[in-house]
Amino acid sequence: MFGSKSFPSVLSAVVLGAVANGVAVFGRIWTARRHRGAVTGLLELDDHMLRDIGITRGDVAASLTMSPLRDPSTRLRILAVERRAARRAQRREVLEAWGRDGAMIAAPTPEPTPEPTPEPSSQA
Repeated sequence: MFGSKSFPSVLSAVVLGAVANGVAVFGRIWTARRHRGAVTGLLELDDHMLRDIGITRGDVAASLTMSPLRDPSTRLRILAVERRAARRAQRREVLEAWGRDGAMIAAPTPEPTPEPTPEPSSQA
């Protein structure tokens, strides 16, 4: 029925696997709980300090809205990386708008439109 393995050895392998999974899940929940406390502590920092580490108060609040069993530091890290990538893309666009010699590459200027000439008034 179980091939070359006996029933007790298969049962013990299943039980050991279940215990190992339970320990791993417990470890992740415990870590998430510790990280939730650390992320909550970030709310005590002022906005300038949060900006220095690359996050905003809104990022912290958004990461804390997740399930209590999930690690909020993971979401916070993702938000910080996304913001950093967006800033780098903006800087890259600005730098690409500058020429090699440091002069801004200007967009072509439109031709000036001639001003309408006033019609001569006929006063007789």
